[in-house]
Amino acid sequence: MHTAPSLRNRIPILLSLKRFIDSSHDGAEPSGLGLDLSAGTGAHLEVLAPGFPSLQWTATEYVQGPSDRRLAPSPLDVIDANGLQVHDNVLPSLPLDLTRDVSEWHPTLQAMKGQVRLAFCCNVIHISPWRVAEGIFRGAKHWLKQDGVLALYGPYAEDGVFSSDGNLRFDAMLRARNAEWGIRDLKTQIDPLAANVGLKRLQRLEMPANNLLLLFGRV
Repeated sequence: MHTAPSLRNRIPILLSLKRFIDSSHDGAEPSGLGLDLSAGTGAHLEVLAPGFPSLQWTATEYVQGPSDRRLAPSPLDVIDANGLQVHDNVLPSLPLDLTRDVSEWHPTLQAMKGQVRLAFCCNVIHISPWRVAEGIFRGAKHWLKQDGVLALYGPYAEDGVFSSDGNLRFDAMLRARNAEWGIRDLKTQIDPLAANVGLKRLQRLEMPANNLLLLFGRV
């Protein structure tokens, strides 16, 4: 059910997030809410929920057309089968179109303003229009607590330089498939986007398969 890459990368991601959030090594559990944005099948939620048991988790996913939970199969039903039905600290997943204004989001997501300790998004920004990236950061501005963290995982270029020939070919393939897609540049696109909403990059962590884990927080 889950993709092979998500099964490979989810434990390294979880361990990196835990090390960063417990940077003082005092073992204190973070408090607040957790968000898994564009959660796919819920593969990462399966480890994020037990990995951060003190956070109450909600996953989101884009749902085409009316989000009627009575109609199956639904992306939300798939996520809930792997999260809601397994972990006590997981709430029902919610539909979210990141290209929409905050005022158009599900009321539960709107009500999370200033309560999210960790928002996570994996392998989304390069396979979606740029306005989705804008929506992620717009959401982070709305959701994050003062000590909240937005974590992004995926491939990135830096000052126009790709980390591998594989990522260069991957970028070309994405852009050939959809002109609005493509690997984004960390320093010329992502960092300025964060600054525009009052966030700054806190950490850049190199991960397996030429990907990065980027952590952002409030200025």
